[in-house]
Amino acid sequence: MKTINSKTIKAMRPCTDRFENYLKFYGKKTFTIDQFCELENITTQDKFWVLLRMLDKFNVEVFAIDCALRAFKSADADAYAYAYAYADAYAYAVHVADAVHAAHAAHTESLSVLKNLIENGEIK
Repeated sequence: MKTINSKTIKAMRPCTDRFENYLKFYGKKTFTIDQFCELENITTQDKFWVLLRMLDKFNVEVFAIDCALRAFKSADADAYAYAYAYADAYAYAVHVADAVHAAHAAHTESLSVLKNLIENGEIK
């Protein structure tokens, strides 16, 4: 079972004022995820910030899609637009990050191939 405490949160590199808020009220206490969600002195936004960083990429995407669908079901156009924009922005950021990693890997591979060609005397 995953737990949340000051060490867990600090490893996520939160902003100073939000981390200090956590320490002020809860110090070094450890909570289950359910207990953390019920804490009164942590904002909903901060709870989401922590919980989303505890999930893997796939589950964050599922969560974003689920939020959009639930907002749509409630027929609240503003909530749907907000959730959809979040899901879309997240998906874009993930694809950009994946593209950057792929470009870096391709660059590294091409340097390796070029080095081998030079070492083998195939390029002068």
